[in-house]
Amino acid sequence: MAIGRRVSILTVVIAALLPIAAQAASDKSEKSWDGTWVGMLNDSEPVSVTISGGKVVSYAIRGGQPFGIGYSEVTHKTVSFGDHSNYDVKITKVGGSTASGVAHGPMGDGSARLTKQ
Repeated sequence: MAIGRRVSILTVVIAALLPIAAQAASDKSEKSWDGTWVGMLNDSEPVSVTISGGKVVSYAIRGGQPFGIGYSEVTHKTVSFGDHSNYDVKITKVGGSTASGVAHGPMGDGSARLTKQ
């Protein structure tokens, strides 16, 4: 009977801790994106994306004024962001410090290979 109670208590403790462990692993993988990612949009325009705390905080082309960020979603494998009306970007991690991205905006579509600085 005491063994049954211990197993029940252990089961409850494990069930309570699993979501915490899953969230910690997710947070760690999202933070692996943190830093500045740079590349060339369409092989001709310098582009940079800065991610901090699992969120896109800056996006600039040609070293100009950063674009406003209306939304951003960072997962283990991808980063998606934009401003809901003018542009949308999706970046997919290829390696530890390399990624490929596609952008869609009023002037058309573009692609870039990015490297984490």
